Amino acid sequence: MWNLITCNSHYEDFLKDKEARRFHKSLQGIKSIVDTSGPKKVPHLKKRSKKAQLKQERQEEINYKNQKLMEKMIVIDGRTRYSDISTRHSYRSLNKESRSKNNIRISEENQKLLERLQNAQPVLSLHNWEKGERYWMNIRNNIQKKDKGYSRPNSSFRERGEGDMIMNILKRKTTRPATSMSSDFNQ
Repeated sequence: MWNLITCNSHYEDFLKDKEARRFHKSLQGIKSIVDTSGPKKVPHLKKRSKKAQLKQERQEEINYKNQKLMEKMIVIDGRTRYSDISTRHSYRSLNKESRSKNNIRISEENQKLLERLQNAQPVLSLHNWEKGERYWMNIRNNIQKKDKGYSRPNSSFRERGEGDMIMNILKRKTTRPATSMSSDFNQ
């Protein structure tokens, strides 16, 4: 330690710089205890031989099935056609006449039904409908007028929903068309 003491400040700076360079050089040359390099290259994993093998087996299976299908198609193509069979043999249906008569009868009934539907007169009348609407609106208005002047005796009456029952009936009546009640409106 006695040799590091100098009397010249420039020489002392030189020694400090020299020591710092040596220290940095020794730091760069240090080997680490933990291996920080990348993983080892394993070429057999990149080939993916199992996947290639499965793909090849699948392709072989498809080719085998295609070959079998082609053989079956050739056998079918080699047979006689259905049209050739029908010209050589004449088969008759035993109930052909009854089926044709039944088809004719059904088509005639359908025609009659169509004519009846086309010639049918409408049942609903717009005039009667509007008349019924006015009638029920009048009844509803009368009930509302009477209801405003009447005080209910207790709250249980409203809780049971009896007060709104008439209004619900009238609402249902106003939404329905008046069809068969035209005789009631003439009064």
